[in-house]
Amino acid sequence: MRPCPELLPLSPQLAYHQVFVRNTHEARALEAAGLQARRITHFGLADHEQMALYG
Repeated sequence: MRPCPELLPLSPQLAYHQVFVRNTHEARALEAAGLQARRITHFGLADHEQMALYG
């Protein structure tokens, strides 16, 4: 799950969940929005890396 930093105030339950992001840039944005660093796991991908799900 990669939440939008601007929506964190609307989702207080995220403070109790582990959040997965692509890279340090996304992790820092979520920390700046108020999510605790211990709740963030990043995969170390480059900014241009995209994950696609195919059904």
